[in-house]
Amino acid sequence: MYQGPWEAATGPPCHVCTRMRTSNPKKHSGLREKGLINQCLLCNRNYCDAHKSKTEKDGEVCEINHQSYCDNHPLLRAQGVEFPTMEAYRKVVEEQEKQEYENGTY
Repeated sequence: MYQGPWEAATGPPCHVCTRMRTSNPKKHSGLREKGLINQCLLCNRNYCDAHKSKTEKDGEVCEINHQSYCDNHPLLRAQGVEFPTMEAYRKVVEEQEKQEYENGTY
């Protein structure tokens, strides 16, 4: 899942910057990604350092409200693409690690 970080100049665009530029081009046309581009553990989308979560200290997470994002995209959640919280992410990772250990594929 995690594939970053990338250099902002050469990496994929930050989804927050892109949305801001497209939703209000007059105001945000000059907006550029800052720092490295990472892939969010919860929504699996790219974000720059300027849009890193200020509240999630223990993971590579973007600043969007992931609970609302999950509620608005039930098909993605059903496919396991996104998580509403770090707790939900950790639970899935722990279950996968347990399965791998039990199967001897760790």
